[in-house]
Amino acid sequence: MEYAIQDVGYHWLVERIAQKAVTPLRYKDNSRVRDFLAKNSGPGVVLLQAWLYDGGDDVDWIYSVQGIVYGVNFSRLAETRPAHDLFVFSRQNLALCVGHWFYSHGYMSAQGWGAYTERVYAPR
Repeated sequence: MEYAIQDVGYHWLVERIAQKAVTPLRYKDNSRVRDFLAKNSGPGVVLLQAWLYDGGDDVDWIYSVQGIVYGVNFSRLAETRPAHDLFVFSRQNLALCVGHWFYSHGYMSAQGWGAYTERVYAPR
């Protein structure tokens, strides 16, 4: 399901690039990013780490299209939102089932279980 969402997001992005309706991501202007770029960038290198980019924390996937980096938030696209919501629900459900197994077998305290469920449902 995740691959299908990424594929639809890619095709949406390529169409918007052709229409000049999206802008590329830009590097953050801070010393940590500058240091990382000095050590890791070079000819032909495409960096896809979200923390490098302004707004990178707000994207679900980063694509490189012809060497230019763009970000897409699947929950905001009409084309991917329903599948993305189902995918998020499935991940949460799996996490809760696994966590509940540990809690019910005594490997997690009631307080730990409560904190765990809060993390599962916390907005990202």
